[in-house]
Amino acid sequence: MLNVAYTITLALVIGNFINFLVDKCSDKNYWKNINSNLNITSSCKKSESKSVKAYGIKRKFDVNIIRIIKSNFTPSTYLICLIIFYMCSHSSPSNLSNIPYHLSIICSIIFSTFLTTLSLIDLNSLYVPKPIIYTGVSIGLTISALDGFGEEFPKIIFHISASIAGYLLTLLLREVTNLILNKESLGKGDAGLVAMLGSWLGLTGLGLCILLAILASGIFSLFAFLFKRLELGQPYPLAPFICISGYLIWFFGNMFWIKIFFN
Repeated sequence: MLNVAYTITLALVIGNFINFLVDKCSDKNYWKNINSNLNITSSCKKSESKSVKAYGIKRKFDVNIIRIIKSNFTPSTYLICLIIFYMCSHSSPSNLSNIPYHLSIICSIIFSTFLTTLSLIDLNSLYVPKPIIYTGVSIGLTISALDGFGEEFPKIIFHISASIAGYLLTLLLREVTNLILNKESLGKGDAGLVAMLGSWLGLTGLGLCILLAILASGIFSLFAFLFKRLELGQPYPLAPFICISGYLIWFFGNMFWIKIFFN
């Protein structure tokens, strides 16, 4: 079990890494610079405006909670990492049945780092960077393959299926909502994020995650509209709801949420 000092140190180190990624990766030009110069140390151009262009709409965030989190990324990130890593040290994910306990803690920390990074980037810019998604999918499938190694029906098959199905289902939902609302309501980055979660959680876990994310984002939207913190048609980040749902499914296990939703 991770002791308190080790947990705090880990939260500070990974928190700094996450803050670096949030600062750099929130600007799409950062990835363009890397691809064009083939140099990962190339500097990222700073945004010329505090506004963001998301789903065809350019405007400033006016959701207070988002402004508060954005203005306090550094302390917020350390606190989030501290809480999550403490949970990692006191949980044994049901998805990892064949991996030793200490290795499962490391897997939980890696998974949590991906989710925290993507959540904060989306909060900052309404953008989910594909390179981080691709890396998350690759690591998730690798861990699934190792966990299911030697089984008669390898676990990785379910996780590959979940990743593909989640991606295609989200793209389909995106097209349907675009037709109904006559504008883009879901980004392709959200579909990639769902695919990444499928590679880690499998079919059952991904289904529960999507259900939980829909409920969470729906409740947030309802209260935001009631208290006039969100306008009709205003975009807001979905990745945090998806990622928090992924956290909860990972830490509490599928059966816990199945009993809540269906019993």
